[in-house]
Parts: sequence; structure tokens; C-alpha cells
Amino acid sequence: MQKKSIIAIILILLVLITAILFFQSVGVNSSEMKTYNASGTYNEKATYKNGQITVSGVTIENATFTGNVLIDEAISEGNAHFINCDVKGEVLIKGGDTIYFDGGSYQRITVEKKGVKIVLLGDAKIETLDAKKACIVVANGNSQIKNMIVEITAGRTSITSQDKAIITNILANGPADIVLNTPTKTITFGSDAAGSTLISNAVVDKVQTEAKVTLTFNSNVGALILTGAGEGTTITLGNNAIIASMATDTRVEINGEGSVTNVTTNNEANITGSVIPDIIYITPKPVVVDPMGGYKISTSTIKTTTSGGSSNTSWVSEQTWTGIASNASSSVPQSPTVIPIEAPLIPPLQPIPAPPVAIDVTSVTIDPLSAELLMGSTLMINATVLPDNATNKTITWESSDIKIATVTNGLVTPVANGDVIITARTQNGTNAGSCKITVKTNITAVTMIDTIDAVNNSISKTIDYNAGYSLPVIVIAKGFGTETLPCSINWNPASADCKKVGETTYTGTLTMPGDYVNKDSIKPEIKLTVKSQPLITVTSTLTSQRIYLNGDPTELKIDATVTEGKTLRYQWSQKTKDSLGNDVETTLGGATGSTYDPPVSTNAGSIYYSCLLTAENAEPITVFVGTVVTGTTVANPIALAELPKINTQPVSIGNVSASAPITLTVDASVDNGGTLTYQWYESTKEINADGTAVADGTNTSSSLNTSAKASVGTTYYYVEITNTQAGFSSVTSVSLPVSVTVI
Repeated sequence: MQKKSIIAIILILLVLITAILFFQSVGVNSSEMKTYNASGTYNEKATYKNGQITVSGVTIENATFTGNVLIDEAISEGNAHFINCDVKGEVLIKGGDTIYFDGGSYQRITVEKKGVKIVLLGDAKIETLDAKKACIVVANGNSQIKNMIVEITAGRTSITSQDKAIITNILANGPADIVLNTPTKTITFGSDAAGSTLISNAVVDKVQTEAKVTLTFNSNVGALILTGAGEGTTITLGNNAIIASMATDTRVEINGEGSVTNVTTNNEANITGSVIPDIIYITPKPVVVDPMGGYKISTSTIKTTTSGGSSNTSWVSEQTWTGIASNASSSVPQSPTVIPIEAPLIPPLQPIPAPPVAIDVTSVTIDPLSAELLMGSTLMINATVLPDNATNKTITWESSDIKIATVTNGLVTPVANGDVIITARTQNGTNAGSCKITVKTNITAVTMIDTIDAVNNSISKTIDYNAGYSLPVIVIAKGFGTETLPCSINWNPASADCKKVGETTYTGTLTMPGDYVNKDSIKPEIKLTVKSQPLITVTSTLTSQRIYLNGDPTELKIDATVTEGKTLRYQWSQKTKDSLGNDVETTLGGATGSTYDPPVSTNAGSIYYSCLLTAENAEPITVFVGTVVTGTTVANPIALAELPKINTQPVSIGNVSASAPITLTVDASVDNGGTLTYQWYESTKEINADGTAVADGTNTSSSLNTSAKASVGTTYYYVEITNTQAGFSSVTSVSLPVSVTVI
């Protein structure tokens, strides 16, 4: 007995010494930070504490990291590959486009870059994959994810399992689109996962949702639980799909060709759709909290309803879901059987078998044979080797141009626009199948229009009326990653109407350059606002002066404004009569202000002064400003009497009968004495000079009592008011012209 104890102690010591030597040998690099700052393949059976990838195109094979690995945010685009690596800590993804995990073991993968694609290949095993940003997760081969989490902050995330890959548990706290082709244990949609979709083509043990989602089951489901926040959830059951047990306290719609074994609910009206459950259990609280913090189906019901229409009231206890996920019936567990230990039997000698006969590959079939692939996406090419019992079915994947696309185990990742041939070749090289792939780029937005940064593919622009704006013929679009490119464009309407006041939207149709597409039918817009046309308004009134020969006329002034912040321009002119009585129009050089001071009158006669008003984009206006009538005599004495002040102008009369009596009145006064006399005139023009004196319009009264014209039409009247004062030369004021219209 003592001898055996000594031997045991020696064996334990040998084991300890061997373990110490082993850990010393594998821990040589354990304190190092391994940095990968150059593209290439690193095949190294070494152990590091932490790792960092700072460039794209890095492939790490057979490495062990006792700590964490960072994929740096400096990698704006490009790929990284992990092949048969072991990461004890966390793989933190802050950069890159597509990250491959081909075999190996990874404790935690955290995604913090939006839009990155995670591809699992081979026997890759992930304990937890945490999507904190929206991403794409594709599990292929025999890969496994124990816990898949979509955070609330992630945004819409895509999750797919195929081949023999397994995702054990999925927790979608945010929106997710899930396609499962392999069995899954639990799927949970949180309250912020509204709008999520699930398509399950394999058995699912339990689905729980706290939000309105869309569920499609093409295989069996053990338990399905919906809470109040999931109201309006729709369920589609494929042929022969069975939901073994279901609980809901809210409205749900079930359609399709499958069946539901039983439903527990608080109201039969909650169950809508074409699929009627076999049994409906009624209870006030169909969904209860389980000890693990989740939800489970209540086991206390007060009413049972069968799909056949009959019902009975009863208490049902301990009606629990047992995880049935197939059509096989349950069985009663048996007591374990004790197998006694017997002496081993020595098998008889067997004859040495003949060496197996090698079966050659006859063909390799590729699906698809051709495809169009967009930058930022991937394509899985399936290769079928025949016959099925061929001895060596191993194939090698090749790309005719890795600058256009790369291929790993049939998964094609685009690199740049162009055509490339992907080939699957048998190991002996005698059989192969090929797929032609055209890589294109889909534009995602229009970023610049007419040198203005676009927001939601649109810009707004304001121009002056009739400013002569031209719609751009080129816009800048965003391609994949940081790429931008010019695109020609046709607009509708085809040209800008710069006189159409207000906002007009011009919508563009893009013409894409080669190998670029507009899958989302992006249509740029220009919202063009044309300001109102500038408007010139005149507020001053017509003037008329009567002066002596060699007299100095009073300064003329025009009061006018223009809108839209424009500037008025003035040009004065005068009109006189020549010796034959013809009008002579003369532009007054240098008279370009709002006032004009006529020169001393050295010639008898009338001068008519006008001003042309212009402004940018405004309709020009010619205004008749006033008249200066010069008499034939010089003032004697030189001193002039006080100029009469017109307090009230005459008022026009409209719509009078022919020859009807009319009365026109003016009110004038002087402050320093003198006698006022009045002479009324009539004219066919709206001017207050060179009219014809009215016979009964001469008196000391300020009113004109006369008869309207006998014929239909308009006649204009004005009055000259003269102040006569002893010791002074008399002076005259002139009223505005007024109209009398006969109908």
C-alpha cells in the first residue's frame, strides 16, 4: 500500500512539472501586444496577450490571444480574416467592411461599426456576439453562436444561419431581420424591436416577443409567447408547421397551412386569422414571469374551448410546455439500468481488408453560373461535386482577379467594379466549374447639387426675379464607402422658369456611368424659389408752374419707391414744340436724380418735364412730372406777390349725363394779402397747361358752374389761381387736372 502511494506522488509531480514547462513554452509572447499594420497572411502558432489590426487585408491563422483583439476604426473599408484562432477575451470591431471567422474559438465579439458584415465559416465557435451597431451576421458551415444579442442602439440588424451552423439563443432588443435554416433554442424580441421579422425553416424551442413583429414558421415551434406590446403581430405557418403551445394577452393574427395545438389567452377574440387552434385555454393572466426572469405560459385556466365549437368550464392545473418541437410523441422516462463490469473480451483476429478503390470526380456543378454583385454585399456560390461517393471531394476556390473580387469557401466579396470569374476546382485540377460575376456599385445618395451640399438628395435655392438661373447638368453621387462620382442628369421641368414667382420643384433623373446602378431610384430635387418681380410705385403729384420771362422755375421732384431691395434709376427729359408745332423730345444729360432744377426761362412757351424710372428686373415707368409755362413779359416790379396756396384740389366727376350741370370747386388762400381770381380751363389730355379757357370760368369765385359736354367721353379741367397785390407782380398757382366723364 505504501509503495503504491509513493508511485502516485511521483506521477503527480511529473504531471505538474510537465504542465509548468508547457505553460512556459506557450506563454513566451503572452505579455506582448501584437499589432498587424501591414496587409498579408500571418500563420503563426503563437500566443499573445492582446492584438490590434490597423489595416485591411490581414489574415491571422492559428494564433491565440489571452486578452482582446481590436479591429481599428482607421480601417474605413476592407476585410479581415481569423482562421482557427483562439481569443479568450473580446474581439472589438470598430473598422472594416467584412470580418471572417473561419474555425477557432472566440469568447465575445462586439460590433461597434455600422454596416459591417460578420461571416462565420468552418467550425468557428462564438460564445457571445453583441451587435451594438446595425450589421449583417451570416453563420455558415458548422459554426456556432451561443448567444446573439442586438442592442437597442444598434439599428436594423440582419441575422442568417445556413448549412449546419447553429445560433442557440437570440435576443433582439432592437429591430432585426432573422432567417434561420437550422434549429434554435430561444428567440426573444424586446419592447424596442418593433418591425422585426423572423423566417424560421427549422425547429425553434421557444419564441417570445414584447413588440409587434412578423413571424413565419416553416417548421415546428415548442412555445410562442406574446405580451400586450406585441399587439398586431402576424404569424404565417407553412405546410405541416406546428406550434405546440402558445400564450398571448393581446390580439394576434395566424394564417397559413400549419396548426396550433393549444393557446392560452384572456380573450378568445385575441385569436384572429385562418388558423384556428385545436384548444383555447382562457385565464385572466395567460403570460406570467418565470423564475429565470423571462415569461412562461400560465398553468391556471378557468375555461377550455375546442375548435369544434363545444366548450366546458373546468380548472386545468400544471398545464406546462415541455419543449415539444417535433411531431414525435413524448415518452415516459425509464429508470436507469445498471450494467455490471465484466472482464474485457479479446476479439478474434480479423483479416486485413483490401485497400479501398478510389472513385474519381466526374463533374463540378456551380450555382449560380452568373450573377451581378453589388459593392458592400457578398454572394455564396454553391459547388456540387459528383458523384456523391467520390473519394476526394475537396475543392479549391479561385478568383480570376482579386482586385475585383475575392472568394473564401465559396463566399464572394467584391473589391471593385468589373467582371471576374470565380472557379471551384477539384484537388487533382481536372474538374472545375465557374461563375461569371459582374461587380457594380449602387449609389446611396446625391451629395451635391449645383455646388450646394444636398440633404436627403435635395437642395433649396432662392433667386431674384428673371435672374437667368440654369439647372446643373452634373450632380455628385455617393457610391460605396467614401467614393463619390459625377452623374449626368435630366430635369423635369427641363429648364428653370425664372419668372415663375414662388417655389417650383425640379426633379432629376440620373444617368449612371458604367458599372454603377441606382437600385433605390434616387431622384435629386431642386426647390427653386423665385422672388417677386420688383414693383415701382410713384407717390408724387403733377405740378405746373407759371413764371415770367427770365424767371427761375422751382425745382421739380419725383417721389417713388421700388420693392425687393432694388435701386431706382432716374433719367429726366423735356418736351417742347418746334416752329412747326411738332413735339421735340430731349433727354437731359446728367439729370439722373430724384430731383431736377430747370434753368432760367429765357423763352416764352411751355416745357413738359418727364422722368423715366427703371430698376433691375422691374417694368420701367415714364412719369409726367410737371410743366413750366413761361410768359412773354418780364416781371415788373421785380418783387412778386405771395403764391396762392391750394388747400383743397378739385374733385373728378364720373358718370354724368350729357349737358348736365356740373360744379367744380377749388379752395385757395394767401396769408399776406392780395386778391385771388380764378380762370378755369378744359383739355382733352390729363395735363394742366395749354388748355382752352372756359368762357364762364373767369370770376372771383372759386367754383365753376357749367354744363357737361353733350357727347360721350372724358374732359379734363384745371384752374389757374392768380394773386394780385399792390406793389407786386402778380403770381399764379395751378390746380391738378380733374376729369368729368359723360356716359
